[in-house]
Amino acid sequence: MKTFSELGLNQHLCEKLQSKGIELPFEIQANTIGYILQGKDVCGKAPTGSGKTLAFILPLIQNVQKAKPKKPSALILCPTRELASQIHNEIRYFIKGTNVFADSYYGGVSYGNQIKSLQKGVEIAIGCPGRILDLVDSGKLNLSEVSYVVVDEADRMADMGFLPDVRKILNMVKPDRQTLLFSATLDNDVNHLIKNYQNEPEFVEVEKDLEDTSKVNHEFIAANREDKVTITVELLKRHHSSIVFCKTRNGTEKLSERLSREGIKTVAIHGNRSQAQRSRAVAEFSSGKASVIVATDVASRGLHIDNVDCVIHYDMPDDHKDYLHRSGRTGRAGKSGRVFSLITSDVVRTAKRIHKELDLDIADDSMLKIPDSAKSSKSYSSRRGNRRTSAYSKAFSKEYSSAGPMTSDNSMSANRSTKKTEAPFGSANKNTYSESKTPAHRSSRFESTSKFSKSKKPRAFGSQRPSDSRRSSGAKSGSYRQKSNFK
Repeated sequence: MKTFSELGLNQHLCEKLQSKGIELPFEIQANTIGYILQGKDVCGKAPTGSGKTLAFILPLIQNVQKAKPKKPSALILCPTRELASQIHNEIRYFIKGTNVFADSYYGGVSYGNQIKSLQKGVEIAIGCPGRILDLVDSGKLNLSEVSYVVVDEADRMADMGFLPDVRKILNMVKPDRQTLLFSATLDNDVNHLIKNYQNEPEFVEVEKDLEDTSKVNHEFIAANREDKVTITVELLKRHHSSIVFCKTRNGTEKLSERLSREGIKTVAIHGNRSQAQRSRAVAEFSSGKASVIVATDVASRGLHIDNVDCVIHYDMPDDHKDYLHRSGRTGRAGKSGRVFSLITSDVVRTAKRIHKELDLDIADDSMLKIPDSAKSSKSYSSRRGNRRTSAYSKAFSKEYSSAGPMTSDNSMSANRSTKKTEAPFGSANKNTYSESKTPAHRSSRFESTSKFSKSKKPRAFGSQRPSDSRRSSGAKSGSYRQKSNFK
């Protein structure tokens, strides 16, 4: 394989790479840097965490021309603030000691500093489409001198509805610009950009993908809704650092609070949090002050943090691409990682579809069947409201061993910047659920669910227990303690 110098990068960039301990290029870098330095359009597909960012920022820094005030020479478009911020930080390291300037532009922060940097002149502008267009519309930014455009995570742009904004921006830049598209997946939604905004692009695809279980271990765990928190806590206690994905903002907040009550230092990221809160959460997680991030899909792309031990799909995503990008937060740049998915009865079909589309190597396909624990009808065993622990929860705590035993160095506050990363699988077979390779079964103790007689529980109340506030307030409606047929 060629070195960075042999690919055509100058001495300054090669020295910067060596100071970061990067000696040889990754596959996507080796196959694209030469084309980009020659001024060709490139359409690059590679798994998340494979080094796509360096593939386009290194030749960009070397080739970019001096910019005028308000008129950058290069533009990098990103779908999320976190991705824009991280690309900016990466570029800032490599341009130190040069006459190249860069800045990032996205929502959630004030316009003041962004406008000032544009007035001074920046060669490289990194931003989200919405804020870029706001600055253009206000006359603070002019894209007429942009000769180098990167659309990063192009398919995510399409999924988030950004394609109209991206097209509008591409129509504002130089007609003879160099256009680069990079993403982990390039599907039909991106074809419009390729056909209409690229000129005879070089297609580069790295075959190795996330489902390569030599580095990333995927495990599907059958669970019912009542078990999900218990299983999540158990998994988190067995790993140094983890990212847990939920579908909704409200669910993210609730799970974060619950994990914090369990003694796990947790931070949350979702769309309702300010940019300052989101940046602080990432900083605490990166430094080891927090061991867990609970997030929505806003963190599924662009969140580059070294040594993330595992990803947990607390709520299964609906799409295989979202699964791919969520899971890509671990096992980055050739390191090992683990991905756990909690499968409840309502997402079995989704799990099977994702399993098939990505051809994941799951050790025990029976875990994709409707779990027995999901068939238990209620989680309350008496009028007093004593919560019944489900059979799966007990079996999990006793038999589930694929996460490995707790060790004395599994400190929740361990600083991952100094922690040694080891393959978590040892010499054992991958994707096992227990030493016996047998999924947990329900205990006979719970074969039959507790039942209420009609004289003790009216049909109108179903399985719902009244809230504490309604019982304490003495309200008649919905409070079965006050019904005459409850003794």
